[in-house]
Amino acid sequence: MRINDKLSAEEAEQLAVELSTLSKQQSEALHKGAYISMSKEEAKQYDQRRTRISELCTLLGKFKPLESPFGGDHSESTSLGNQSNEQQ
Repeated sequence: MRINDKLSAEEAEQLAVELSTLSKQQSEALHKGAYISMSKEEAKQYDQRRTRISELCTLLGKFKPLESPFGGDHSESTSLGNQSNEQQ
């Protein structure tokens, strides 16, 4: 997936799940590393996860829903504002 692509809500959710999983693994590795030294392979895996976490944060930071939950191009505040103006 290219960084400039728009993400669907489903893709963003999948990335968020991956981010959560990798973050948990990083936390566990740090906790374990405090008591036992990491092997070279564990350190390599740690660095790979760190790189992927950075990529995921970049992708999710650019996420904007493709569709408005309110339909059309109107935001909730605009819709609510129009309703209150119509009632007056």
